[in-house]
Amino acid sequence: MEIKAKKVNEFKEMINPGDILYWYDKNTEIPGGLNFICPCGCGGFGGIIFGDSGAPLNQKGSGWAWNGDLERPTVTPSILFNKTEGCAWHGYLTDGVFCSC
Repeated sequence: MEIKAKKVNEFKEMINPGDILYWYDKNTEIPGGLNFICPCGCGGFGGIIFGDSGAPLNQKGSGWAWNGDLERPTVTPSILFNKTEGCAWHGYLTDGVFCSC
């Protein structure tokens, strides 16, 4: 399954699978991570933290590495989303597309 990530500007706009919203560290214009609506369609709301505030993909940090592209994000490693109601989506966000494993 593939779902295109769609960047939104506010939480109230997050209604579709694959919608993403960046959040920012204090006093910086660099995103510290992103929130997303689960791409499987369950309606779950998840989030990831970028390691070292958006470290390049070849650097290791304490979170996900991010390519710095707001429109076509790539993060590594894979994302494992576990919602208490039974969803267990696992996949990748690569070039702005959520792909299931």
